Amino acid sequence: MIVSMYTSVKRQVLRFLVGLGAVLILLLTSPALASSTPSMRHVLVLHSYHQDMSWVRNVDRAIVDGLQPEETGLVLHIENMDTKRHFSDAYLAGYRDFLIGKYKDTRFDLILASDNNAFEFLRLSHGAVFPGVPVVFCGVNDFSPDQIRDLPDFTGVAETFSDVETVQAMLALHPETKRILVVNDYTPTGRAWTRDMKRNFAKAQLTDRVKIDFATDQTFDQLQKELSGLGGDTLVLLGVYFKDRDGVYFTYEKVGERLAGSASRPVYALLNFNLSGNVVGGKVIGGYYQGQAMSRIAKRVLAGERPRDIPVVETGGNTFVFDWRQLKKWRIRDAGLPAGSHIINQEPQLYEAYPKVAAGVAALLFGLLVVAGALGWTAYSRHKMTVLLERQVRERTAELEASELRYRSLFEESKASELIIDPGDGSIIDANQAAADFYGWSRDELIMRNIKEINTLTPDEVQAEMALAHSQNRSHFFFKHRLRSGEIRDVEVHSGPIAIDGRGYLYSIVHDVTDRKKAEQDLIEAKKTAEIATAAKSEFLANMSHELRTPLNSIIGFSELMEYEIKGPLPPAYREYTGLIRSSGRLLLETINSILDIAKIEAGRFELECEDIHMSDVIEEVLSMMEVQAQDKGLKLINTAHDLHTLHVDHMRIRQVLLNVIGNAVKFTERGRIVVDSFCNADGHNITVTDTGIGMSAAQIEIAFEPFRQVHGTSLARRHQGTGLGLSLSRQVMHLHGGDLLADSTPGEGTVITLHFPPEAGCGGEAAVSTT
Repeated sequence: MIVSMYTSVKRQVLRFLVGLGAVLILLLTSPALASSTPSMRHVLVLHSYHQDMSWVRNVDRAIVDGLQPEETGLVLHIENMDTKRHFSDAYLAGYRDFLIGKYKDTRFDLILASDNNAFEFLRLSHGAVFPGVPVVFCGVNDFSPDQIRDLPDFTGVAETFSDVETVQAMLALHPETKRILVVNDYTPTGRAWTRDMKRNFAKAQLTDRVKIDFATDQTFDQLQKELSGLGGDTLVLLGVYFKDRDGVYFTYEKVGERLAGSASRPVYALLNFNLSGNVVGGKVIGGYYQGQAMSRIAKRVLAGERPRDIPVVETGGNTFVFDWRQLKKWRIRDAGLPAGSHIINQEPQLYEAYPKVAAGVAALLFGLLVVAGALGWTAYSRHKMTVLLERQVRERTAELEASELRYRSLFEESKASELIIDPGDGSIIDANQAAADFYGWSRDELIMRNIKEINTLTPDEVQAEMALAHSQNRSHFFFKHRLRSGEIRDVEVHSGPIAIDGRGYLYSIVHDVTDRKKAEQDLIEAKKTAEIATAAKSEFLANMSHELRTPLNSIIGFSELMEYEIKGPLPPAYREYTGLIRSSGRLLLETINSILDIAKIEAGRFELECEDIHMSDVIEEVLSMMEVQAQDKGLKLINTAHDLHTLHVDHMRIRQVLLNVIGNAVKFTERGRIVVDSFCNADGHNITVTDTGIGMSAAQIEIAFEPFRQVHGTSLARRHQGTGLGLSLSRQVMHLHGGDLLADSTPGEGTVITLHFPPEAGCGGEAAVSTT
């Protein structure tokens, strides 16, 4: 009969527990609770060098121009590796750890990398620092497709310099040349340039036409001295140069200015920012163009394309650029320059720009000396001046027409809805095609309407908002606009004053944000639903606490009466059955209490009752409770945690945490010892429990802290009773105290669990714990 009663009770309890678990799972996985908050899109820009370099500034300018973060809502995070001044394995390792620590809570949608050192750093550290984040690069010298063969998240723009074309132009401009001295530094980039240039010159057979030497690794002063003594048949080609043999760093602009300034022969260059006044010119690379090409690819990746499907751009937009002052200095004729060359710093002479004015002035002076022809010559001069003024008026008119055409082109082709409004009465005086498509009228029909007909505010309210926009007090608005169909749409408006033909108007850019507003409202509703569901769950669990605990306490109480044979002796087999009933009932009660505690924590209704507690007393209390279990397994319990601080904690909860931790140590340790120790440092107060048990791997540690999961699967679960809630609940209790529960373990050697309390948990008045 007792066996039958035990079986019936067990079935009823298990059936009820399964039902309770199903209800909890439904509550916790409800769509109302699983709402997610949309996050901003973050882009990391990683430069190889530092921000003072014009190359870096030009790349940044191209990125901002291309991605337009203020309009698209992108958040740019810019980091400069500064590898021209700091470059070593230790520095790169530290920089990797710095990025991991700084951005551990930031999820990037894209990484933009400029130049070789940033590219190589990401190739080696991408998986550890930013796993799975797409990478778009630019400015990479000596690029090979093999470098990203196994990196499907990488694509970008290779940097190729125009060394052959520049040397061919140098030889055409200076046919007497017998030798060219190439200047590169001996950084990794400089050595790569030298290697590629030698290969390119040989392939183009330039070495058969002229002797090409490469400057040796020397100090900057030595290099200047060498350039100052060059022979009359030698030219200089400046490649890439950042720092000299002694590690002294130079900006591109200073290198071009100082090296070319000290050279006794013309100096040409391959980089745009070396053209600083003393360099003649060359077919140069520009940082802005590299960044511009990278931004175009970045927009494709942000739009959803996979990097592996976007080929690397391997030919750039290099351009022949020459300095007019250096052309004059070295007597180089403009007619000999390559077709399409761009000339900078040009300063035309007055007589070249205005020959007729000069002739008129000369004639006027001559007329003063010749009285007889003064009136005739004056009339002639006036005629010439009239012709000149008319020509200037025509040129100015053409410039204004061109400017108007550019403005009209930008206005017409913009994908955003744009309006020009008269702030006096609200009439729409112009609109682009995008605005007409959005509102549903033709452009002509839209221009005939008034903004007060479209905006759902009252006419007076619209007039007040226009006044604010026109006075520049406000430029950002949220309105509801009515379309031709009658549909009301939420819009975001950026508006500001603009002058046209001397009159003031409002230039407004309109963005449809209806879907965004709806998503925000849905999020608010979901939050309200989740709060209601949480309150319902908490009330349900509170009711179930009483309904479950009352019968369980009865089961446990009656089983103890039977086990202790209060009503008379029982057969041995029945005593074993009653012991099973009692232990199973206690395990079930412990499980229900843990589930209720976890639910309270999740609902924010778990309250601590803190007081000043002598932690040494708590540890001794828990160890005395575990002593019998340890002795049954032949384990030693050792307490070296002496002179602990008095802490302000919840006595019952911390005692339960220690019971869980030390109980687990006893449960999973077959032989050896369990040591309880303590230490304090600047980070706070710590209690450690070290065992010589079976240990855990890193993956198993993560499982151990998840509720309802057990590390060692079903085989050990049958040997050691447990619900998988102890460590999870213990860690949450430590979090509520402002601390943490940490685990460090090695399979087969044992585990160390640390109860960490923050410094403010200490109450003082006790001897400090010595650090170890």
